[in-house]
Amino acid sequence: MPSVWGGRDARRVVEESLDPGRDNVLEVHGISTAMVRGGSLLEPIWDRFSRRVLTIVDTIEPEHIPSSHIRRFDLVRCFCPALARRWRRRTDVPVLFQSTGIDALDFLHRSDRRPIDMIVVGRRDPEFHEAVRRHYLNPETGRLLLDFGTRPQGPRPPEDEWRLLMATYARSKIAFCFEPSANRRFKGRSSMTHRWPQAWAAGCTVVGRRPTEPELVPSLDWPESTLEIPDDSDDWIPFLESVLDDEEGLSRRRHRNTLEVLRRHDGRLRLRKLLDALDLEPPERLRAELQRLEATIAELERVQGLPPLAAGWDDASSVVPGDSPEA
Repeated sequence: MPSVWGGRDARRVVEESLDPGRDNVLEVHGISTAMVRGGSLLEPIWDRFSRRVLTIVDTIEPEHIPSSHIRRFDLVRCFCPALARRWRRRTDVPVLFQSTGIDALDFLHRSDRRPIDMIVVGRRDPEFHEAVRRHYLNPETGRLLLDFGTRPQGPRPPEDEWRLLMATYARSKIAFCFEPSANRRFKGRSSMTHRWPQAWAAGCTVVGRRPTEPELVPSLDWPESTLEIPDDSDDWIPFLESVLDDEEGLSRRRHRNTLEVLRRHDGRLRLRKLLDALDLEPPERLRAELQRLEATIAELERVQGLPPLAAGWDDASSVVPGDSPEA
């Protein structure tokens, strides 16, 4: 399932990956409207795909894309519940809401050797972060707060940057995650960003503010999935100190979070749901990977003494049929 990010060589790269004997699925990742429109680069080979998916991975509004372009896709996939509802109202293409996922199986980390006390990555709550930064920049606190830059100096392959990020998370005790509705780009929409599954897979304790959308309840509904910061700013530092001093709590959350991210957020589960929505059978390689995932989950459930998820439980994924587009 090739991903198209635009560029002069997109058609050549995608065409080389086509298998004439199998279903070929095109997935266009929409980080920007330019990238969505970049799918037009594949116009000469568009009909060689059995299914075409537009995946919205940032706050792209449907009115910014011509309706005629959107209708060329068989499915729109979106990470944010409220944004997915907007896409549903504005187009007649079915919309699949899927909360953010991660390759948890291959990046799981349960070690208790964590020299970094706290890590903040990417988007943050300005008031909270400034108070925490101001306090912990004093070396006399004895704590290490790491502000991880996601845009390194100089060129670096994306895979190397990803591995560095996950390795750094895996050496951290606390990761800060805040739902982004106050950010202007999100227009009041509450969502779960990629930072949550990244931190869970790495075995971090997540501290911050969880998303409020009801569709995301299955994504975070185990105990201590996110430790909410106190409302009173005077309590922030004492709260963090209590969390850092609680070694048993850090260990408990490390093991529970790594299990739950496998059960709910591994990318293999997301891919299976996507293929189900497209009415396609999973290929043999995916079936084998799902079996590997299930075996790992069963072993961790046994070790931790936690029962399997109840029958009928479903992750935060749902297909919403398209409506007649709004005027």
